[in-house]
Amino acid sequence: MKFFKKVGTCIAKFFHNIVYYTAYVFCKIFMRCKVIGKENINKEDEARVFVANHMQLYGPVTMHLRCPVKKALWVHKSLMEKDEVEKQLGYGFVEEQFKWIPKFIKRGIVKILKHLVVYVLTRKVNGIAIDRHDTRALVTTFQQSLEKMEKGDTIVIFPEVDYPDEGLGEIFPGFTSLAKYVHKKTGKITSFYPVYINQKQKRMYIGEAIKFNPDNPNYSEEVVEYLITEINKMSQIKKTNKKQKKA
Repeated sequence: MKFFKKVGTCIAKFFHNIVYYTAYVFCKIFMRCKVIGKENINKEDEARVFVANHMQLYGPVTMHLRCPVKKALWVHKSLMEKDEVEKQLGYGFVEEQFKWIPKFIKRGIVKILKHLVVYVLTRKVNGIAIDRHDTRALVTTFQQSLEKMEKGDTIVIFPEVDYPDEGLGEIFPGFTSLAKYVHKKTGKITSFYPVYINQKQKRMYIGEAIKFNPDNPNYSEEVVEYLITEINKMSQIKKTNKKQKKA
């Protein structure tokens, strides 16, 4: 029985890899994105975090494909648990997009997709589960993030509450506590980089970092304000350049 289970696991893994790498190559070819601002990345950073706009699905996919550094992405917890993924796919995407398909076939599609989604996010995207509304779960997220950082990974965070087509939406500020956690555990200073992803122009802009200051009790507000200002500033600069180009 164990033998057949191992065989089944190997076949599933092979299938997942085929689907993933096919999609990866396809996206690499057709989802082009030029990275601007690589020179702003300090190779001497003790701990590094990229804070980016989501831009619907385009932001995370582009970050996975084009990010110039080794990275680990914060991913909503519901997308990394098979039961939750099944609920979202079954009652959302598959049900809406494939109404004409018989229910038993749709159930099969959902079963396949849920395993694929979780496999890709955990094994390929190097995802870290995050639940903004669960304080206890945040500690686990911070622990895993620190482990990734110690292996040389840059943590990528998409903190927006909503996802506007341009600029940066309202953000959830709790991510700044990661810097305090890292400093408490290791004494290292975290650098937060503003990143703006522009889908229309197929550009990823990386700004200059702001460093965590353990002696500043208002560090969280300052970090958030700086990142919002810089990301929106990059967004506005791109609009100006586009108009000048047309002129």
